[in-house]
Amino acid sequence: MIFLFPAALAGLVALAAPIAIHILAKRRAARIPFPTLRFIQPGRLVSVRRHVLEDAALLAVRLSILAAAAMALAGPLVVTGGRKSAWNARTQTAVVEGDDLSAGIRHAALELLVAAPGRREIVVRSTFPIGSLRRNDILAVPGDYGLRFERMPAPPPSRTVELPPVLTDSGERSRTMTVDRGTTVREGAAIGRASPSDGLDALDALTAAVVSQRVLAPISGRTARVVSIGGADVEAAIASASPMRDAWMADGVAAMARDTDVRAAAKTATEALDDSRLLQSPWIVVASGARGRPLASAASVQGSLTVVSAAPPAALVSALLLRAAMNAAGDGRARADAEVLTIPDSQLQEWTRAPGPAPPPRIETVEHDDRRWFWIGALVLLAMEWWLRSRARSSGADARGAMVAGEGLREDPRVA
Repeated sequence: MIFLFPAALAGLVALAAPIAIHILAKRRAARIPFPTLRFIQPGRLVSVRRHVLEDAALLAVRLSILAAAAMALAGPLVVTGGRKSAWNARTQTAVVEGDDLSAGIRHAALELLVAAPGRREIVVRSTFPIGSLRRNDILAVPGDYGLRFERMPAPPPSRTVELPPVLTDSGERSRTMTVDRGTTVREGAAIGRASPSDGLDALDALTAAVVSQRVLAPISGRTARVVSIGGADVEAAIASASPMRDAWMADGVAAMARDTDVRAAAKTATEALDDSRLLQSPWIVVASGARGRPLASAASVQGSLTVVSAAPPAALVSALLLRAAMNAAGDGRARADAEVLTIPDSQLQEWTRAPGPAPPPRIETVEHDDRRWFWIGALVLLAMEWWLRSRARSSGADARGAMVAGEGLREDPRVA
């Protein structure tokens, strides 16, 4: 037996109430005329407390009523062999299709969690391009869920898709990618021209140098910059800094911290951030210099991803930090829909598994439970309790009547 609302079993504590009342209750002493004691000095009537259980049958019935009510409220479900067979005879299936198979599998697992009792199975339908599914996606599926993969028609032998544009020293360039057994990227003509780097200040020259190596063009509304210590904008950036609320900024900071080029170049820098304000929230350290001292921190400043660095603008690490920040403002997502190679059938077969036995039902998935039988039992016990009380009252009345009749016989002078 399982309970759908086990917290209701706490009501069984109420079983102590009838016992306590039975033991602790006080009964007023009854006044009974008794002629042979009329010359005894009268005393004050007192309440008598009972310390032994009386009428155990009635008490047991009352306890059973409370127990039946508590069990009914807990939602009992007797897991019989017939019910198990019925649950295992049906399979609840969730179908996953679309481009984002990883998210689809997670959604299907949650959908099956609240399905009616039965075995669980997830069916994935796709062409299964490489990278669309990973082992971690499979491990996230509960072990008693079945997994079945149905391959859709194979993708074409080649595809051509648009890639996010890049910034170059000659301006912004569009790009297309052709994918077959190899990958070819072509750039379109430059849109506009960048300003020459001659005569620029250090930070502008740094930007020109980074752009000359090609970085992603920023998505509308996204901006990123690097500020060096000693510049006029540092104090304003510290005063206006706020926690990062946009996902692209958080992803960009994580990418900077993982960038192997940034980490290698930072280890050669002897400078360090000395302002304690740049080492606490909302600022996040993204690079450490020689001897592990903080070299650069990032935060959101008026909606822009801003990196404050202790390295001078001419340093290699400053250029690498700016490149990472500018790429974060662009669209760097991989185009999985362009892939023409697919996950091998052998790998899909390794991930395939049959559904396990039906798990115990959840509160929201049970179609019928057994609480009605406990309510019926409680009603029957209530009727029995009423009958026992009626019988006890009748017995008490008969006993008192017999006593009074006996006393009357003793007082009658005609009785020998």
